[in-house]
Amino acid sequence: MIIAVDFDNTIARTTFPEIHDEIAGAVAALSRFQNAGHTVILWTCREGKCLDEAILWLAGRGFTPDCVNCNSEKQIAEWGTDPRKIGADVYIDDRNALCEINWKRIEEFVNRKAVVSNE
Repeated sequence: MIIAVDFDNTIARTTFPEIHDEIAGAVAALSRFQNAGHTVILWTCREGKCLDEAILWLAGRGFTPDCVNCNSEKQIAEWGTDPRKIGADVYIDDRNALCEINWKRIEEFVNRKAVVSNE
C-alpha cells in the first residue's frame, strides 16, 4: 500500500514553522508501515528550509520517508505519467474531515486495509 502522510500536527505538533514535539506513536507507526513493505510518502505543504527541517527532524528520530511530495518511481512507471496529485491508498492528515490524529487507531486501520487489499 501507499500511505501519504502530512507532517504538521499529524506527525509532529507544530506552530508553523516551529516543530515542537512528536505526536505520540507517529514515527514508530510510520516505521512499522515501511517495515511491513508499505510505501510512505511525506505529503506536506512545507517547502525549502521548512521542508528540510521536517526531513531532518524525522531523520533524527530514525525515519526517512520513501518519497517527499512526489509519487514513487513505481507509480510513475505504472501510470506512464507523474500527475500533480499524490496517489495513495491512505491519506493521513489532521485536516481530514472527521479525523482525529490517534496513531494507534490509524495503524489499526492501515493494517486492516492492508489485509483486505491482499485478499
